[in-house]
Amino acid sequence: MFGGRQRSEGASTVLDALIGRDNSQDGADDDPGNQLASIDVRYGFALGDHTLGVYTEVLGEDEAGLLPAKKSWLFGADATSALWGGQQQWFVEHINTVANDLDGNSVPNVTYEHFQYRSGYNHFGRAIGASFGGDTRATTLGGYHFFQGGGTLSVSVSYADLNVDDNPRVQVPGDDIFYFAPAERSTAAFVSIGYGTHFLSGWLDLNAQGSNQKTDFVSGARDRWSLSGEWTYRF
Repeated sequence: MFGGRQRSEGASTVLDALIGRDNSQDGADDDPGNQLASIDVRYGFALGDHTLGVYTEVLGEDEAGLLPAKKSWLFGADATSALWGGQQQWFVEHINTVANDLDGNSVPNVTYEHFQYRSGYNHFGRAIGASFGGDTRATTLGGYHFFQGGGTLSVSVSYADLNVDDNPRVQVPGDDIFYFAPAERSTAAFVSIGYGTHFLSGWLDLNAQGSNQKTDFVSGARDRWSLSGEWTYRF
């Protein structure tokens, strides 16, 4: 992230960001922006007619010794099957976006945050990275069913410990955009169901999500249930 109101957007700023000359080496006012780096690895293998896979991702909010520092982690595994006249893919994932939590030296209010960009690493109020945002530990179990006719059904269940340090850092610049950063520490379970199919020469997606309780965000509270639909036509 670079540029913005009263921030430099010149070629030298882009160059400093690319070569890692940041962390305020030239002073906070000349810091080029907010950089993140991540590495992900997946290993998949066959088991009979199906496949299994394990994967991980590490995100660095900072840099030390030319390597990612202040790290967050994701771990997961997936598998395929052929049941009920279709194909399935199952997965289980665990994310920990409390920086350095797995190293035994937790540093909250770091992941997806920045001292210059006070509203955080967000787009229209939602974290660009992990969907649960920073300072979260969450486990998700889910799967996809692929129908022979081309439709898909998805189901996932998540349990999340949100804003684990009970001290949100995100600053809301105005009321135009709703920011989904939890205002206080809370634990919640989430269920998501989605269905996609061909419809009117396009693609229709229907989604429903619910939680066991309301979550208070820095922009206010949201209902426990939500429904959405999207139709896409490609020319």
